[in-house]
Amino acid sequence: EENEKKRKEEQHESDLLITIDNDEKPLRIAHKYLNRTSTPSLCVHSDGLEVVEKVASVDNNRRSFDLVFVDANKMAYQSYFDSVVSGQLLRKGGLLVFDNAMGHRLLRHAQDDDASVEDERVRKRREKRYARIVSSLNQLYTVINNDERVEMNMMGVRDGLAMVRQL
Repeated sequence: EENEKKRKEEQHESDLLITIDNDEKPLRIAHKYLNRTSTPSLCVHSDGLEVVEKVASVDNNRRSFDLVFVDANKMAYQSYFDSVVSGQLLRKGGLLVFDNAMGHRLLRHAQDDDASVEDERVRKRREKRYARIVSSLNQLYTVINNDERVEMNMMGVRDGLAMVRQL
């Protein structure tokens, strides 16, 4: 209890954990657990990219985030990167983390899923969709690797994490 009290005293008054999801079920779960902590939190039912773009458009939000974790439509990851990095949302050393970032694993999952699908048209549609996702991820990583404002490391945890650090 004494450690908890000390942690609360050290907590910066502007600390805030923001959870954004367009699905109410995960928000209810997040809200349930966040209410058990002393960290101020906000659960927003909305499209994550729209919120990030709005936050990035407000000047006083510059360099105000330590971490932005994205687990969203993989085809929109480039837009998240542009909004967060170009919008200067991260503090120096802050992280932008993309979940499910290893495209080759997506392809493997697609092949596993397709093995149970008998309809050839469905199988081909899925295959094309996964190929577009992998291509989009590869384009994003090329952009990140050529951007002098950031550096990226990949972690092979489950379906992969791309960790982009603001320099």
